[in-house]
Amino acid sequence: MRTYQSHPPLRCHIDAHHANSRSHTLGRFGTGTPSIRLPSREFGRQEKCFVEDRAARYLSTQHKELLVKSKGTATWNGDLFNGSGTASLDSGAAGPLPVSWASRTEAAKGKTSPEELIAAAHAACYSMAFSNILAEAGHVATQLDTSGVATFAKTDAGMRITTMALSVVGQVPGIDAETFAKLAEDAKNGCPVSNALVGNVEITLESSLV
Repeated sequence: MRTYQSHPPLRCHIDAHHANSRSHTLGRFGTGTPSIRLPSREFGRQEKCFVEDRAARYLSTQHKELLVKSKGTATWNGDLFNGSGTASLDSGAAGPLPVSWASRTEAAKGKTSPEELIAAAHAACYSMAFSNILAEAGHVATQLDTSGVATFAKTDAGMRITTMALSVVGQVPGIDAETFAKLAEDAKNGCPVSNALVGNVEITLESSLV
């Protein structure tokens, strides 16, 4: 479901808190709406920022705020340990997917788990963020293969997702390994799913260029 709201033209400024980071902040679209941080090759205390990705240019020219709500559903039958259920995507792209406690804590056996779904979502989100940062830096990726591994563990506070290990292998013409690794890290920090998990889940990244 997509909801659009009209606002005055986009204003671009540098967030002072992130003045020395490799990211820029787009001005607020309207009262009560959050700032949107997008990666940029240039950083520091500057009067302007450069936004080259298509999504931001669309918002700027249309003077609209983009709000997208994505829905997932689940059905569960029985108790936690002996019961079972399904998870579905409202888009119809997948599901119903079978889930069980055993698929989370023992062996998948053809069933999925919330952790696997989050890992896949993180891998997809990261790939998108990285492709945008690469393109912004003048390097369009031929292919990015990303995996996410979520660790589900018992802690003193109870069962928790404790770590998310991202790994990306990229085919990117004309880029050196050092630049690739630096931009890969920037993408990890800018990915929306990373930002949803940060502070609660330790996120690590391995990157390699082929």
